Amino acid sequence: MPLFNWDESYSVGVDSIDLQHKNLFDMINNLHDNIHSIKNEPLAIKTTLDELISYIQYHFLHEEELLKKNNFPEFQVHSIEHEKLCGNLEEFIKK
Repeated sequence: MPLFNWDESYSVGVDSIDLQHKNLFDMINNLHDNIHSIKNEPLAIKTTLDELISYIQYHFLHEEELLKKNNFPEFQVHSIEHEKLCGNLEEFIKK
């Protein structure tokens, strides 16, 4: 059973971003499944987590390029939120 379910109300109306957000939901659900699996294999969990982090970095880069290109008024605030989230992920991984 998925931890998070995509809902169309989450859509931002940009196909590439919406697809990436859906992929993030799938990857988070996959990580959750690996953690709670009967097998609970550390290598599978680490691999899934590494893939998720790489995809998040890719997504943030893509999203920020689009925001900047379209002169999004809250670009700096949004970019700072991305930095905070990446910092939180790094702290989580260290634990």
